[in-house]
Amino acid sequence: MPEQFTITQTIDARKMATCADMMSKTDPWITYTMDYALCLKAFEGDCKEVYILENENEIIGFAILQICGSFKGYIQSLCVNEKFRGKGMGTKLLHFCEERILKISPNILSVFRHLTKVQLSSIMNLVLN
Repeated sequence: MPEQFTITQTIDARKMATCADMMSKTDPWITYTMDYALCLKAFEGDCKEVYILENENEIIGFAILQICGSFKGYIQSLCVNEKFRGKGMGTKLLHFCEERILKISPNILSVFRHLTKVQLSSIMNLVLN
C-alpha cells in the first residue's frame, strides 16, 4: 500500500483523461461497452466534483461525485488502478466520498454512523417488531 497519498479535487483535463483511460480498460465499464470517449464524457457537467487519489505523481484512483440536482450526494463513479486494488485504497477513497457527501447533503446515514452496535440493534428490533 502506498505510504504517502493525497486526495484532491481536480479540474485538470489531463488527469481526467488519464482517469477516463483507466475506466475504459476495466470493469464494469468494459461490460457496459463504454470506450474511452464515453468514459471521458462521464467527467462533464456542472454538478460534478472529481477527486483524485495520488501517490506522488501517480494516479491511484478517482471518484466522480454528483453534488447538486436530483442526484445530489451521489457517487457516480469510483475506480482504483488495478495494480493498487486489494490494498485499501478504494476504501480510503470511499470514506473520503462519504465525508464529502455528508457535508453537502446530510442524510439519515449521518445519524446512524455515530451509534454503537447496541444502539443500532435496539433500533432494528423496534423496526422489525
